[in-house]
Amino acid sequence: MSDSKTIVPIRLNGKAYGTMATTIAALLAERGIDASRPGIAVAANQKVVKRSDWAATPVSANDDIEIVQPFQGG
Repeated sequence: MSDSKTIVPIRLNGKAYGTMATTIAALLAERGIDASRPGIAVAANQKVVKRSDWAATPVSANDDIEIVQPFQGG
């Protein structure tokens, strides 16, 4: 059994991105996003992924993932 991880090419918020995350929850963690914060929304391949499904939703090569989160500023 190998511990090596593969970088998977996806589109993240419209840009090419390589990830080692295997789930939406892992992708959020990889990006430093606190998944417990309110207001975060995720869509994979143009379908909204419910927060309760983030840990079980796989990230696969060529997925198109959008992460939307509020930010302060004006």
